[in-house]
Amino acid sequence: MEGRTLTHDSTQQILSQLTTRFPGVPVGPDGTPRYHFFHAPNSGCSQKVRAVLAYYQVSHCSHLLDIFAGKTYDPAQVHVRMQGCACLGVPLAAQHLGTTSVEANGCDGCVVPTLVDVKDGTFLWIPCAFVKCWTPRKGGGALVPAALRAAIMAELAVVHDLPNYQSLAVRVVPESAPGNALPALRSAIIDVPGARLEPTKSAVSA
Repeated sequence: MEGRTLTHDSTQQILSQLTTRFPGVPVGPDGTPRYHFFHAPNSGCSQKVRAVLAYYQVSHCSHLLDIFAGKTYDPAQVHVRMQGCACLGVPLAAQHLGTTSVEANGCDGCVVPTLVDVKDGTFLWIPCAFVKCWTPRKGGGALVPAALRAAIMAELAVVHDLPNYQSLAVRVVPESAPGNALPALRSAIIDVPGARLEPTKSAVSA
């Protein structure tokens, strides 16, 4: 995948901080795997990467983060994610449009999955791009058959346009929000500590 990479020393330093906070377990035959995978069991985006790693039998070190305990907001995790944004050259998310799609929203530093390539000093973390661009290094068929590629990518686009549970409490719903997400978000509630929970203006006018 394209994108700016870090030096090996920089990668090791950043990775050391995160692995100290979230120890992992090796998956696969390689005792010292090249990849470190930070993910959550309930994350759909993480599941896409897990499927690719399993399909190609890629050895990696698995690090689980508890979304509900706020572990994705850990400073070490956010640091690694921000490095991933810089390495891949994608813009940061400026607002929440109701979807976790990087193509629609930009880079979010507080979510998973994050895949770190220790050898290349690269932080890879965009699941859709990972699914589309991964090339098996040791043979094996294509994960996305050419004949079905367009249909599969269209299905993924629908999934990326669905509202995410993290976005069900918002103040403003931009008119530019993805089509499938907008109706759901218009029924969202204002999330203000200590405030009475009422429908937003968008919900009233919907």
